[in-house]
Amino acid sequence: MIEIVTGIAPTPSSFGFLTTEDGTLIAHPDADMTLEPSTRLSDELTNTRLSEIAQADEPQSLSLQNSDTLLMGNNVGGSSGWQLIVALDEHEATAGLRAIATTSIVTLLIVAAITAVVFGLLLSLLLRRLLGVRNAMDDIASGEGDLTRRLPEEGNDEVTQIAKAFNRFVGKMEAVLIDVRTSSESVHHAANEIAMGGQDLSRRTDNAAASLQQTSASIEEITSTVQHTAASAKEANKLSQTASEVANEGGKVVANVVTTMEDITHASDKIGEIVTLMNSISFQTNLLALNASVEAARAGEHGRGFAVVADEVRKLAGRSSDAANDIQKLIEDSQTKVNNGTTLVRNAGSTMQDIVAHITRVTDVLEEINAATSEQSDGINQVNIAVAELDRMTQENAAMVEESTTAAEQLKEQADHLAGTISSFKLSHAAAPALQVQYQAHDNRRHHIT
Repeated sequence: MIEIVTGIAPTPSSFGFLTTEDGTLIAHPDADMTLEPSTRLSDELTNTRLSEIAQADEPQSLSLQNSDTLLMGNNVGGSSGWQLIVALDEHEATAGLRAIATTSIVTLLIVAAITAVVFGLLLSLLLRRLLGVRNAMDDIASGEGDLTRRLPEEGNDEVTQIAKAFNRFVGKMEAVLIDVRTSSESVHHAANEIAMGGQDLSRRTDNAAASLQQTSASIEEITSTVQHTAASAKEANKLSQTASEVANEGGKVVANVVTTMEDITHASDKIGEIVTLMNSISFQTNLLALNASVEAARAGEHGRGFAVVADEVRKLAGRSSDAANDIQKLIEDSQTKVNNGTTLVRNAGSTMQDIVAHITRVTDVLEEINAATSEQSDGINQVNIAVAELDRMTQENAAMVEESTTAAEQLKEQADHLAGTISSFKLSHAAAPALQVQYQAHDNRRHHIT
């Protein structure tokens, strides 16, 4: 029985062994393993695991003596509890399957390569027109975008239908791109016009804003001048009123002087009358002294003293007459000067009245000038406010024009970009005459506006 068990060798590295119920090795190719426990072969090969291997329907994988094996077992000897286990080397057991699999894979690859070559030749033969479609689409997609090319539409197969659909698609694309090119060129031209007009309008608006600023500065200067003139007019009005009051006072004083000079003239007249009286008295005294001298001379020695007295009286009378004459002359001179002064004072009074009248007229005129200057100042203030508002609006318009010019420049750039994009496609020139007419209309309108 040991010889039978040791003779079990399905493959060179496979072997069989016989164990008891408790796991003792009864037969093994290695005689040293006889009557040894089964755990000498593997720590996992216990009694329980041997029972599982014997009862299993599928091979159990287990490593025996550092080798991967597949274990199959069965109970022998009836109720003796012995178990015959066959350990197949896994690599040797699957060697045939691997050879079959390798052969199948190589054969499959060869067949696939031959099939691919054959199908490739057939497809290239049958679908050469489809390759033409592909090449045309490649030219449109990656080349210069020639939309004037068309595919031949011979036959009724699917390739012909694709060619017809492609031609229709390219035709529509060409028509759309022609319209886009026309529109982009029109937009470019209009953007140029808008940009140029915006630049002109911006320049004119800037000039208008500068002029308005200068006008505003001039009006402010005029306002300051008018206000200064109004203040001067008010001051002159006050001064003229003061001068009028002073002139009125001066007129009153001159009138009082005239009255005083007239009183002096009357007093001079009375003094003249008194001097005349004194002169008459002196003359009569002189006559009396002369008569007394004559009578004294007649009296002789007795009348000598009286003659001396009469002579003294006569001398005094002569002196009184001389003094009266001098006083008369002085009074006449004084009276003449008083009369001249009275005339001058009267003339001064008339002049002062004229001055008062003129000053009153000047005061009235200055009041009118003051009122007019105030109205002018108010009006200039209103004009200044209006000019400031106009300046603000002009500045806002200038800002809006600059924004519009910027937008036109951006629109021009976008139109240039769109024209550059469209120029990458080769299109027909069917829309050129209409575009030239449109450009000519734009130019005529621009010249008319200019």
